[in-house]
Amino acid sequence: MKITAQTKISELIKQNPAALEAIVSINKHFEKLRNPILRKIMASRVSIADAAKIGGCKVEAFYEKLAPLGFETVNQVESQKAEPVITYKLDISSIPPERIKELDVRAGIASGADPFLTIMKEIDLLKSGDVLIVINSFEPVPLIRILEKKGYDFRTEKPVPNEYHT
Repeated sequence: MKITAQTKISELIKQNPAALEAIVSINKHFEKLRNPILRKIMASRVSIADAAKIGGCKVEAFYEKLAPLGFETVNQVESQKAEPVITYKLDISSIPPERIKELDVRAGIASGADPFLTIMKEIDLLKSGDVLIVINSFEPVPLIRILEKKGYDFRTEKPVPNEYHT
């Protein structure tokens, strides 16, 4: 199978189940993929490039681990380490605390639950000027992309190791 940075993790695993262990060996963040429920939730939404951002590693690390399994890279381009995006597009310093709601999804993800519908429900309940802070153990790149397409502004910060506020 020919792969690019945009290839979904689910496609890799479907093509060759051994890809799961190859990916898990890249970074401890990918251990969650061993959980069948989390794998089903995450793998179909996350590309190689997204996973590299989430794990803070290079896309090339995926190419190197997957090549022995028969995956061929198309348009391989050297890149630097994909650091998590810490961005401040949205300034919330002037927003009153009562307009800010926090939603911590870490426990749900750890137990195998998909927080996507819960997050989207909370987004739908927001009034103009309200803010939802999603607390996660990784940068939710696919969620950010979906919400950007819907016109939402976002801000991501990492206040402590393994905790992202988006």
